[in-house]
Amino acid sequence: MKKNKPKMKKRILAVVLTAAMLFTMVPAFAMAGEAADLEWYNFRNNAENNGITDKTTPNSAETATLKWAEKYGTGWGAAPTTPLILDGHVYVGMSNKVLKIDKNTGKKVAESDEMVAGVGFAMNPITYADGKLFVQVGNGIIQAIDYETLKCVWSTEKIGGQTVSPISYAKIDGKGYIYTGTWRSPSSDGAFMCVSTDDSNVNEDGIKKAEWKFVPSGGTDTFQNVVYEDTVITYDEELKAAVEAGTAKDRGFYWSGAYACEKYVAVGSDDGESDYGSQPGESSFYILNPKTGKIIDKINGIKGDIRTSIVYDDGYLYFASREGTVYKVSADEAGHIKDYKTLEMGGAITASPVVYNGRLYVGVAGSGGQFNPDGGHTFAVVDTESMTKIYDLPIKGYPQASALLSTAYENEDFDGDGKADGRVYLYFTYNSRPGGIYYTYDAKNQGDAAAESGELFIPEQSMQNYCLSTICTDNDGTLYYKNDSCNLMAVSNSIAYLSDISIDGAKYWNREFKPGVTDYEVVLSAGVDNANIRLEMPLGVKALINGNDYNNTSDNYISLKDGKADVKIEAVSESGTTTYNLKVRCESSDSSLKNLFVSESNTFGDGEIKLAPEFRSDKIVYEADVNGIDKNFFNIWPELSDSNAEVKVYGLENVNADTLNEDGSLNIASDIEGHDRYAVYPADKSRNTKVRIEVTSESGEKVTNYEVTLVKENTVIPGESANDDSSSAPKTGDNSFIIFWILAAVLSCSGALAVILRKRETR
Repeated sequence: MKKNKPKMKKRILAVVLTAAMLFTMVPAFAMAGEAADLEWYNFRNNAENNGITDKTTPNSAETATLKWAEKYGTGWGAAPTTPLILDGHVYVGMSNKVLKIDKNTGKKVAESDEMVAGVGFAMNPITYADGKLFVQVGNGIIQAIDYETLKCVWSTEKIGGQTVSPISYAKIDGKGYIYTGTWRSPSSDGAFMCVSTDDSNVNEDGIKKAEWKFVPSGGTDTFQNVVYEDTVITYDEELKAAVEAGTAKDRGFYWSGAYACEKYVAVGSDDGESDYGSQPGESSFYILNPKTGKIIDKINGIKGDIRTSIVYDDGYLYFASREGTVYKVSADEAGHIKDYKTLEMGGAITASPVVYNGRLYVGVAGSGGQFNPDGGHTFAVVDTESMTKIYDLPIKGYPQASALLSTAYENEDFDGDGKADGRVYLYFTYNSRPGGIYYTYDAKNQGDAAAESGELFIPEQSMQNYCLSTICTDNDGTLYYKNDSCNLMAVSNSIAYLSDISIDGAKYWNREFKPGVTDYEVVLSAGVDNANIRLEMPLGVKALINGNDYNNTSDNYISLKDGKADVKIEAVSESGTTTYNLKVRCESSDSSLKNLFVSESNTFGDGEIKLAPEFRSDKIVYEADVNGIDKNFFNIWPELSDSNAEVKVYGLENVNADTLNEDGSLNIASDIEGHDRYAVYPADKSRNTKVRIEVTSESGEKVTNYEVTLVKENTVIPGESANDDSSSAPKTGDNSFIIFWILAAVLSCSGALAVILRKRETR
């Protein structure tokens, strides 16, 4: 026994060490990858799909300030998704990656692995749950990404079609599940699927098995690359029979987000008919068992597609059809439908409604065309008790995305009667240019509600485009959204603002001043050395100009150096500081060209014809030898030294009159990447053609004229030469005269000059 004691001790020690190692590993698994601050974590930042926040969002155009804008993507077909906001960072899907962005600057700080497919049109945000980011990507796939490492973890089967509906989440019996649908075409079956959020049922290729798929009419013949043949497929038996009988068509799920809870999942389908050019079919509203996918209850015969998410509020489920009917459905806790009410709104609806305090808010298309800003589009307010419309407000564009409602100002007394007005603010986008943010406010008392809606924020010209984006907000009340320009924008709430900025003697600003826009360019007359700035601001706000206190009782001059000045104006209040940046400059007197090209090609840089002399901005007369080039026209490409100057090209000699304007000028034939092309058509292709290029400085004080001759015949330009400055020097095409004078010099000594002259005269 004594001999065995050392072995026993070693075994005990090994067990203790093993246990200690296992114990130390437990926290790593328990703490892995969870987000701590869920500022905005899914489609509408809650399980109910109801876009409501209590954050202090901007409540006027004056306080809505562009915090930052960054372009991610290259067009509406490759745009970023609308964002999530987690732990101080913005997360978007773009192309085949997820980007992590600093919410204070808009700059990318990290990106994920490449996903198995791209996000396509990026119409809906991704979803966060259980330490993972879930992304709708192409071919009917959901991609799971580890939140902490941004490594791709697994993806679902590639069943085909588009994955364009929001992803919903529910925890059932302690386990997380996500739900979303796919869409292939108006008359093809898509699948509404349930997938667990953990890493179970993942094969060696990283493909995860769905818990079940609900396929409305049961057809799976269009599914591609099915890996798990034993996945449970559920369907609507009545619809299947109708499809087989030819009285209905297959259908899928488009923009149709589900309401998911522990007892049931509610979702709406398409109607099986084409979106355009045909009568609408009948869609269905389904309530499914969240663990099995079997139908608990349903509503058939809904006219048109259901392309809104299902919104839950106070025991009722709300949604709308694309044909313009709003539904309010009463269901018990087990998902059985008790009754429902409807309201015809008179126009298409694809935006998920917002429901608060007995009122429903939703965008409605007008009859004048979906993309016509003056098509009669409205934002409607509905009483949910009686299901009647209270009023609607006209909108310059179809509001196709769900609105955001803020309760932050509900207890404010705006009218000064000593009572809270109960005012709630609503923010929404519209699918038209300029692609900004509209806003309005509502209150129970009609007299306290807004009489109209208005533009809260208008992006600058380069960021304007159509918009299908929802709006989300962070803890500070900053609004985040994107439009089809691919710009992701953050619009903050700034109480510190200027009401107006003016500069004495300013000739023009690059844009009209608005308190929420902070960057400007201002142009003064040429030769100005200093300028006086005048500011207006609300009570409680003070200002600094380049760090010096603004004095509203005297002049506040800035100095310009070399005709330029950068001016920093800070509006300061107890709530914070807003900085306005002004680039001030004098008008330019530069009327020169920095370069000039002649070519036979319509592509800039190709087919260049050399100028004689070689271009210099201080020389104004040129030739281009086009002899031997058989073209109907030649191209002139003038490039300005100062982009703010103006250039015009005039025909002087032998230019086809049909190509000239009344003043003798030519129109720009094309603009190729900022290079203006002027096409010069000779009236007689065998003769020289001359044009004048007139450059007028921005100030209008100076004009410089350049001349270009397209040479088909022998010419001499006085005082200009490719070789020297002698006006008598031979020009292009003078080779015969050069030979003549050389021979004359040689032969004159022998008396042969007269013979040569006689011979040349007889030619």
